[in-house]
Amino acid sequence: MIHTLLFRLNNPGLYAAAKALKELRELIHCCLTDGIPGRHKINKIKTRLADIQQKARDKGCRSKHVQLIHDIQRLLELVETTFREIRDYNLEKDREIIHFFALYLSLLDTLGEAITGSLSKSGAAAARAGKLIAEGRKSLRSFRTDNLSRPDNLPGGMTLLTLYGHFETWLSETGKLAGNFCIIPKDGGLGSGNTPVLPVDKMDEDFNELIEEAAALKKDFNRCHYSWYRYSPRHPGYTFWKQNVLRFIKHSFGEQSLQYTNLVETEKNYSDSLPSSVFSAFMKTLEKARHAPRQVSPVVYGACAVPPPHVPAVPVAPLPAQQQPAEQIVKAAPPVETPAAPELPAAPLPQPKKESRKTKADPPLRPFGQLDPEAKEIYGRLLAAARRFIIQAGRPADGIYGEVTDLCDLTLETLKTNPVLLNYAAFATADNYLYAHTANVIILSQAIALDLALPQEDTRLLSFCAMAHDWGMTEFQELSSKKEYLTDAEFSQVALHAEAGAAKLDNMPDLDPLLKERIKKIVCQAHERVGANGYPFRLSGKEIDILAQIIGIADVYEAMTHPRNWREALHPHEVVKQFMEQKTGPEFGRKILKALIHALSIYPPASLVALSSGEIARVIRVRKGSLTRPLVEIILDADFAPVQDHILDLYEHPLHDAIARPVFQAELEKRNPEFAAGLESARWWVED
Repeated sequence: MIHTLLFRLNNPGLYAAAKALKELRELIHCCLTDGIPGRHKINKIKTRLADIQQKARDKGCRSKHVQLIHDIQRLLELVETTFREIRDYNLEKDREIIHFFALYLSLLDTLGEAITGSLSKSGAAAARAGKLIAEGRKSLRSFRTDNLSRPDNLPGGMTLLTLYGHFETWLSETGKLAGNFCIIPKDGGLGSGNTPVLPVDKMDEDFNELIEEAAALKKDFNRCHYSWYRYSPRHPGYTFWKQNVLRFIKHSFGEQSLQYTNLVETEKNYSDSLPSSVFSAFMKTLEKARHAPRQVSPVVYGACAVPPPHVPAVPVAPLPAQQQPAEQIVKAAPPVETPAAPELPAAPLPQPKKESRKTKADPPLRPFGQLDPEAKEIYGRLLAAARRFIIQAGRPADGIYGEVTDLCDLTLETLKTNPVLLNYAAFATADNYLYAHTANVIILSQAIALDLALPQEDTRLLSFCAMAHDWGMTEFQELSSKKEYLTDAEFSQVALHAEAGAAKLDNMPDLDPLLKERIKKIVCQAHERVGANGYPFRLSGKEIDILAQIIGIADVYEAMTHPRNWREALHPHEVVKQFMEQKTGPEFGRKILKALIHALSIYPPASLVALSSGEIARVIRVRKGSLTRPLVEIILDADFAPVQDHILDLYEHPLHDAIARPVFQAELEKRNPEFAAGLESARWWVED
């Protein structure tokens, strides 16, 4: 009690901020005991926070403490938004959300102890807060992976992914608050001469976690109200992170290595005077360790000893599946006089775990400047072919199947090595939407087929059916080009185009009869849906050919993300979200839907997104296995003002801010109408 009174008298501003933090803590505690609180309770807490902030101003408290209360108010607004989405989708009892709330409550309790405790207790509490933030981020990454890998969680899965993004922001903002609240002693809060004991069980697996923690630290430092110099020593996760990096470097290069000893000296001599330079040194050394062979010193392989610690280690390439003899590796090092080692049984070399997230299906990465012209040329050829075949649809002709499949084989091979081709599926044609629509559906269908690893002959058949799936629409051009929504009678008439397109295949006399029947079946079923809500025959489930299901989802995705005479285009991210939620009933099979998401990610090519730095970017290439780190082109700054376009790979530059949210056309038109108009006009394909 006396300690609290002294704290209140000596630090009135910090006490007020701690009181505001307690209000937030009570709100989270309410979630675990009574469920998600309603708007009335949240408004009462908002009012109390406003009163606390006003009293702090009236008492003349320091501006940084008033700003802390304001930051807590902003965090409360984010919490309110998150609660609203949890209620809307009935996720109050989701075990992962409850787990995060419990962890976050522990974090707030730890911060409260760090604020009001003595210096030694504050340091220990701040170190625990850093560990809790790291644990929270690790849990969220695990939740994301589980949510995408479990088929029973797919409906509504986009909502969970969005919520996990909100929780990431909670942790980031709380880390920033913690840095302003807490002071970490140089000994890490564990007593003189001691350093925190930080468990690092799987160093290879922890590399990505260290990089992500560094990104969060850098964001906190750059956005704080103080300079790096004053702020970084007080951040609760900074000491924790540095100790983990040192352990990682020691494990990678060895305790006597130049990299490790230099980093220890740098941290010891310059942490107080040049904190930003120390951070840069840690990051550069960490990046070098990314591909370094893991070694333990000293180690004897077979009958040969490795060089002693004072000899610089020679990097060794990862071994293939069949291990090389140990003698070959030792010969790669400079000759060194070493004492003869006793005969020991041959021990297996430690296999370095790959850090790359690439899968077997990932194409070799080439510069975007090489990929884009190649993709543009292929797309132009495919679009010209789609235009010609639609115009000639129904005319008797030979050799069409071979001509179409040969061209589509080229696009398929291009997709395997050039994912930028998916970016061109965002284009539209002004004279007749069917031309670009057909070319785009072919590309999207092939991307799904690659993810499903379909046999080559099935993929060739799929490509031809995608080319032919809307040939029947040429008989209903007047209705399809209407500027108003179709009436029920008009829609029933247009629905006949599926059978009309199948009938046009009879004008291909050289086509094998059995193959022709299969193509007719697929073209007719391309508009059927697994929930029996499609047309023309209202088939359901397994009654629909799998190739027809692939064309169906590609057709709907392409149509929704492109403008029509009666509506604007939807944001690609919003379309994927609607697919995953399937509120109107199941339309697509889970297997097909997951393949689409794996091929396009949750921020598909051409998506406009806001980075957490505030900059506006356009996704130009997705990366499998990394949902939020595609290749983007930054086009606007945080104020929606145009900037010099530059390309940024969010995966290769993990310290740069990741995607925070999608940016919709309406927001762009409001903030920068001139740029929005230019972007809209650029979506139309123009022949060179």
